[in-house]
Amino acid sequence: MKTVAVTLGILSFLMLPPLAGALPDAEPPGSLAEAARFPDATPAIAAALARAGESGGGEVVLPVGRYIITRPLNVPSGVTLRGESKTATRLVVSGSADFSVLNVSGATDVVIGNLSIVQEGEGGKGAGIAIENGSRFVLVENVNIYGFGRGFSVGRIDDKPESANLTFRGCRAEKSRTFGFEFNNCREVLVDSCHAYYHWLDGIKFRKKARDITIRGGESSYNGVSRLVKENLNGNGVDAFAGGEGFLIDGLVCEHNQGSGIYMKTGGASVRNFGVVGNAMIANVRCRYNVGSGLDINRSGGDLANAPLLANVTVIGGIFEGNTASGIYVRGRNVSIVGPIIRSNDWHGIDLASAYEVTIINPLVSGNGRALKDGGYGIRIGVDPVKGGANNIRIQGGVIDGADDLYLVRASDPPPTAPVLHRRAILVGPEAANVSISGVQFVRWLENGEPVARPTTSETAASQP
Repeated sequence: MKTVAVTLGILSFLMLPPLAGALPDAEPPGSLAEAARFPDATPAIAAALARAGESGGGEVVLPVGRYIITRPLNVPSGVTLRGESKTATRLVVSGSADFSVLNVSGATDVVIGNLSIVQEGEGGKGAGIAIENGSRFVLVENVNIYGFGRGFSVGRIDDKPESANLTFRGCRAEKSRTFGFEFNNCREVLVDSCHAYYHWLDGIKFRKKARDITIRGGESSYNGVSRLVKENLNGNGVDAFAGGEGFLIDGLVCEHNQGSGIYMKTGGASVRNFGVVGNAMIANVRCRYNVGSGLDINRSGGDLANAPLLANVTVIGGIFEGNTASGIYVRGRNVSIVGPIIRSNDWHGIDLASAYEVTIINPLVSGNGRALKDGGYGIRIGVDPVKGGANNIRIQGGVIDGADDLYLVRASDPPPTAPVLHRRAILVGPEAANVSISGVQFVRWLENGEPVARPTTSETAASQP
């Protein structure tokens, strides 16, 4: 494999063999030494990438250093671009730069790794890394991106071939003007142990015609900083709004986002060629302390919207705790929720606002309704101000406890001190039908009567968020 090294400054010059009559400024324009001598490293790196591509593939190595980039760099097929490490090798652009730094367009078998891409100052609409135009078999590993319009961007340009077989491993995106990781017009993507923090909107975005995406481990937290400036904006840990079909999220942490932890939603964009959201599995996630719900399965405009109902979602395990809305919110069809831990949310544990063919098995639900004057519900079914309803709901096993006690160990322990917050364990709304509840252990609730409430008027059912 051919290796080209871009070296720095005087060290590179001293290592050159002495040439009679040669002076440092006699280096030919575009040579690799130029990257070390002058404030613009772009020509030398671009030439090295082009030579490696023209020779059928190779490796371009960027040693420790700070490389000023002033225009886009293209990484051709078969080329590996590596730095020494994420902290030691840095590609730097100005805050006014409006281009994507590393571009993979219509290329295959590309590797980018062990470096950082930094935009100094705010502004710019480009991406740190942009993958477009039918690129395949691309690996991006151990890359940090700070700033830019988008961190890692796939398939943003419309009317181009679908990109596929992409892997992002051990990467981090921070403080972009929109999304940390953005996926459009792509399939078979793995996001493995990656992190997204402090983005203006969403940490991870399934935007348009994105399918077969796997997120494994990692974290997407503290996103949606736009809401701190404009209250009508927000941002989620993961956002699949109108795009995102056939995806798996396993072991991701989504905390302190200015929206929901994980947000899945169909809407008007779904019928404008963005694609359908659904066919999803969400396992072992931790969605805590978000401004919205921990997990939000939804449809824009409620049941009045001219959009397909979000369908076919399996939720396995996970912790949904301390969110400003509910632990899990569902407006969808064919949803299975198995063994989640749902505790101390401001509204309800699980809110089946408009839900059809939903099964909940062995949930552990405790102490929800912290922000509601009259208390919340462990599970609320078929109650929604925008034409809510429910049919064919099955709840089997599990525990629904009105108080959230973590330290009660033995039966002989003193009575718990945590407040009881659930009005009832389960509320079945007047628009709900065919609700089956069996084998659930009910512990503590505020109102007199049975743990399951079946009000007869919509006013009673809809009196809370």
